[in-house]
Amino acid sequence: MSDDLDRVMARIRKMLALTNDAAATEGERDTAMRMVQATLAKHNLDLANVEASGGAAGEARHEDKLEVRGSPWVRRVAHGVGKLFFCKYYYQKGRGKSDTHCFVGRLSNTQTAKEMLPWLVKALRAEAYRLAPKDGAFRTTFLKAAAQRIFDRCEALIKEPVAEAVPGTAVVLASYYRTEMDANLAFLKDQGTKLSTKISRERHVGLAGYAEGTAFGSSINLSRQLSGGSKPRRLT
Repeated sequence: MSDDLDRVMARIRKMLALTNDAAATEGERDTAMRMVQATLAKHNLDLANVEASGGAAGEARHEDKLEVRGSPWVRRVAHGVGKLFFCKYYYQKGRGKSDTHCFVGRLSNTQTAKEMLPWLVKALRAEAYRLAPKDGAFRTTFLKAAAQRIFDRCEALIKEPVAEAVPGTAVVLASYYRTEMDANLAFLKDQGTKLSTKISRERHVGLAGYAEGTAFGSSINLSRQLSGGSKPRRLT
């Protein structure tokens, strides 16, 4: 990595460490999460300005993958995290219990998303089992509600002005999100990766756990899915 990218990633990892610190208050974690997003946003806008001036940004587009135990709610969280951090997200269905979650974007963006997803998944699962260690239906509803709330919060953060930015930055950033998505899709096309849509077949198991999941998704820091592979395929 370049020196600039090393410095940016060091700052981001420091802020992510605060979100994972059990001794930190919720306010401190939320501030740290917003600082991660603002740091990445500024870094990306700086790269875009360099490229617009005809220079080389020095940060190639990249694809990061990680395996996480597969569940529709995990994909929902991953989708929100990917969008928040300027990545195109898709997943590949595994043969066992794990899915391969894929983030496409600039290296700083994919690495941030890759580090954030496992922590969120672990935090949601831990809270679900703490509240209902013997009630699977409660945990399922809790996790779905919490995941949806995290996704909604990620989308809301995308529309907020960047911290300490000049007026109009929110408009610029919204345009940049679209530009990055187009570039990420072009990267996948060049790599020969074809994406196919999958309609959700989730079953609702009741309301128990919904309110608790929504509340936890609101407090934690921060419907179609896509499957990826060399050829389109139907997933079951």
